[in-house]
Amino acid sequence: MEGTDVAASMSFSFNHQIYRAEVFAVLDGHGGIGASAFVKDHLVQYLQNALESTKQTSLTDAVIRDALKSCFIQLDA
Repeated sequence: MEGTDVAASMSFSFNHQIYRAEVFAVLDGHGGIGASAFVKDHLVQYLQNALESTKQTSLTDAVIRDALKSCFIQLDA
C-alpha cells in the first residue's frame, strides 16, 4: 500500500467568470500505487472539467458537491 497526496492550485471558468481554488487530497493507497498515482495525476483536471461542464447558472455548494461526485466517479472508472 503506497499513499500519496495532492496539493494544487486550479482555476476554472464558470458562467463567464474565472474562479481559483485550492485542491487538497490524501490518497491512502489501498488501490495500490498505480491507483494513487493516477488520481494524483488526474484529480485537478477531472474536477476542472466537471465544474466547467455543468449547466447550472450559479456556483453553489450543491454544484461543487456534484462536480466532486462526477470527478470521483470518473476517477474510479
